[in-house]
Amino acid sequence: MNSYKRYVKTLSVTLVVLLGGMMATVYIVDPYQQYRKAAFYTFEPRDQRILNAGLAKNYPYDTIIIGSSMVENFDTRDVERLSGVQKVIKLPTRGGDIYEEAQTIKTALATGRVKNIIFGLDIYSFSASARPLAQNSRFPLYLYDRKVLNDINYLLNGRSFRRALDYVRNPYDPEKIHTQLRHLYAWQQEYAYAFAPKVQKRFYKSIYRRFFKNPAASQSANKQFSPATLAANFDAQLLPLVKNNPQVRFYFFYPPYSLIRYAMMEQKNYFDALLAFKRHIFSRLEPLENVELYDFQSVEKITHDLRLYKDSTHYHARVNAWMVRQIGSKNHRIQTQKQAAASNARLRAQLERFDPRFLLHPF
Repeated sequence: MNSYKRYVKTLSVTLVVLLGGMMATVYIVDPYQQYRKAAFYTFEPRDQRILNAGLAKNYPYDTIIIGSSMVENFDTRDVERLSGVQKVIKLPTRGGDIYEEAQTIKTALATGRVKNIIFGLDIYSFSASARPLAQNSRFPLYLYDRKVLNDINYLLNGRSFRRALDYVRNPYDPEKIHTQLRHLYAWQQEYAYAFAPKVQKRFYKSIYRRFFKNPAASQSANKQFSPATLAANFDAQLLPLVKNNPQVRFYFFYPPYSLIRYAMMEQKNYFDALLAFKRHIFSRLEPLENVELYDFQSVEKITHDLRLYKDSTHYHARVNAWMVRQIGSKNHRIQTQKQAAASNARLRAQLERFDPRFLLHPF
């Protein structure tokens, strides 16, 4: 019996020491920078939802870029040329929804540093797939609050521990960190092969065969993108942040999906929902003085040039740079109901002229 007790005691002490060592290692290295900026190692831009919390809390900035993968290719140096912008940090959420994006904004706003927010209004972030964060196992909500006790989920975490061990072998390189922050989460280089003409032509031909050769348009409403759902998610999650922070300048833009995507929306019966959603957004934002709204979705030289896309939605980094210049020049800004209606009408007219056979010889 005594030997058993000694075994249990020794095992317990060993376990406490190991777990304590694990927690201490994670706290000291802080691989996701939840307590401080990296000062003795070079981090890698991995695990967006975890890393973004640390970047939002601990890095200097006056401007944040928020959205889905539609904003990942922005170069912060381009954005820092805009009037009133000094220091930019990107905090996108790939495949994210409005609940995640709104929480990221709240965390940044809590620092008191935010003067400008650039937000990509991606319809897919507002769909019925968006879920409250308590129901979202991918999003580490415990890192986005100021509660200390729930940090145990970060400190006593296998991924955090493994990343800490990796990073202590990465010498501190401020130039590399600066470059990484400038192009944070950008996927242009990773997917450069997808912009090769042969790859693009093969992709567009496959899209034609799958969606347009023998089209079977949906005759029922698409519940995933119902106007009521889209509007409710916007009104509940994003609009209050704009209204309650009049000292912050919000730059909203509609990302320019390729013309193919609008044709696919029409086929799946939610193109009209997109237009209705845009009308709703304008009606909510038009009275607010701290908002600029830009619509790039009917700009033919972008959306009709399929060489600029790796798929039906994701555009080349050159398009991100172009959008920054347009915002800087106030081009494609929507300020009146007439402008909003005209932009939607242009997009509708472009879709009506679209001939799917174009995909067989796109360029």
